Amino acid sequence: MTIGYRAILRLDRQSDALDVAERHLRDWLRRKAKRQNSGSRDWDWDGAGTYRLGGGAALQVVEHHDPREPATRRLYRFREENLQGAFVVSLYAISRATAREHQQSLMIETELEGVEADQALRGIKPPRLVGSILETENATDGAVALTGVPEVIRRGDVERVVAAIKDPSRTASVVVAASPGPEYDETWRDVVRTLTNDSVGITSKYVVYHDAMDELKCALPESHDVAAGQVRTFLPGVDWAHAEDGRRHRILGPQTLQRSLEQKNGKFFVAGPLQKRHAEVARRRSVERDLPPDLDRALKILRRAELENERRQRVQDRVAASAVRTEPMPVVQRQVEQADSTDSKWVTFGRQLLKRWLGKEGSGPGTLKELDQFIDEQRSTVSVAEEQLQEAAAREDELQEHLKQLQSNLEDLELEAAEAESARGAVAHEVTELRRRLIKAGQHDTFVAPIEDLWKDPENVEELVARISGNELFDRASHPATTYIEFTGDAKEAEEIDTRDDLGRFATALWDCVKVLHDYATLKRERGFAGGLHMYLTDDNAPGHKCSLQRHAARESESVENNSSWRAERVLPVPVSVDGSGELYMGAHFKPTRNKSVAPRMYYYDDLDATGKIYVGYIGMHLTNTLTN
Repeated sequence: MTIGYRAILRLDRQSDALDVAERHLRDWLRRKAKRQNSGSRDWDWDGAGTYRLGGGAALQVVEHHDPREPATRRLYRFREENLQGAFVVSLYAISRATAREHQQSLMIETELEGVEADQALRGIKPPRLVGSILETENATDGAVALTGVPEVIRRGDVERVVAAIKDPSRTASVVVAASPGPEYDETWRDVVRTLTNDSVGITSKYVVYHDAMDELKCALPESHDVAAGQVRTFLPGVDWAHAEDGRRHRILGPQTLQRSLEQKNGKFFVAGPLQKRHAEVARRRSVERDLPPDLDRALKILRRAELENERRQRVQDRVAASAVRTEPMPVVQRQVEQADSTDSKWVTFGRQLLKRWLGKEGSGPGTLKELDQFIDEQRSTVSVAEEQLQEAAAREDELQEHLKQLQSNLEDLELEAAEAESARGAVAHEVTELRRRLIKAGQHDTFVAPIEDLWKDPENVEELVARISGNELFDRASHPATTYIEFTGDAKEAEEIDTRDDLGRFATALWDCVKVLHDYATLKRERGFAGGLHMYLTDDNAPGHKCSLQRHAARESESVENNSSWRAERVLPVPVSVDGSGELYMGAHFKPTRNKSVAPRMYYYDDLDATGKIYVGYIGMHLTNTLTN
């Protein structure tokens, strides 16, 4: 079971979380029954227990009352199967009337059975139950109000946005969308509403109208600014006293947003793929972060109660299904004088067993029947307990494997950070040495032009692909990279990387590879460099942007090239001017990061000598090889 969605809703003190949960869950299930043309009675329940609902769905209700706090904790776990798989929606309701804080809380989780975490995050939509609760209840996260639709911010209201961004107690993300212009205010609100459909309950959304933009600009530092037409997602724990913190809070630019806009009945909306990608970062954070202590404790208490109820139910089912029953033998009355001493001992022993296990003195057939049932129940209890221990051990093994993967990724990141720091130090030393030489040569006033903005790192891989596809215009002209580089691959495969990277690190690393290709192609086409890319990277006299040799492979391994199915994955699209079939094998590629779980790759074909272009046929997750297989 993999969680793909989790929302935490704190209710006000006047609310009763148990009553809110019960009312909204009943309404939600009644609507489900109506859509399935099923009788509402088939979707009803009364108190704790396990209920078989209409359409093959099931509901388990678990309750735990602690008179010492006092506190009541309740779990509703609803399971339903459809064409996409088996979904489980869990609604936790916690009421702690005397608690100092978080007296009334709800938590909603949705799980998808039999899939990996990434598939669950992409395949699960927020249950309509959440939107229903947010429509009628005052729900917050920390001090931030949670609503189903974006909140409009006009002049004089910006302080609410700033307070939400800076709130140290929030766990939800804050989405701030800045209007591109006064004529777009109303349309912008509708666009942002559809953009954030998949993050209902886990984000607080603000649409800043044009008349509040100047106020917003003054309120935010440059590192955390939200420019007109941008949508920025502020993760918890904002620290704008440090400019580098700004990198954590991703920006969705207007051009990327515009490419996903569609229109229906005169209204604009954001297409589904961008909705999923935009929501996935916030959803991953909400699922992977540690639960607040009060909810973590509630989860453990209810889970123990659920396991106990499950064990009891499974034992009852197993006992009821037992095909063999020990029927008492016909009793033949014997004369007392015929009873030998052996029979007397067995009768005494039997009475002792009945007294010990059942607490009864009698020894008739009915009592022996009770003893048989008792033994059967205890045997089933032990059997179910052993099964639950095995299930828990299997789950622990899964968690251990996941922990190993996380540790491996952490080691890769630490090594990559060390390499980056070493490279930064080498560049700083070189800059210092060049400056010293300029001063020694009497050219200390030499002007060095800054890097053009259009070569700045893209915000995400989607923007990178748009640049090298010629779709991202700069002053009505394509990006200079397209002079010698052309993307011929599948943009969807490239955009999948964005769902695994909430900091834009992979986009930066891949863009570094594009700069290498561009400078190499410029040197070869305009200054007559005679070698290939690998020679360019090793030639200290060849000027231009370069990367480590460890980040580039001139060809694939023999194991890949000799495996027909793996090789076929690397037969990628090119223009028919390059190959009449419209595709050819690409073995040369970049390995921009050490991350094993994502391991993005960029495959290319160097055709500078013929068509004057380098064709990038693939940007995406690691293709199959001996390691991934």
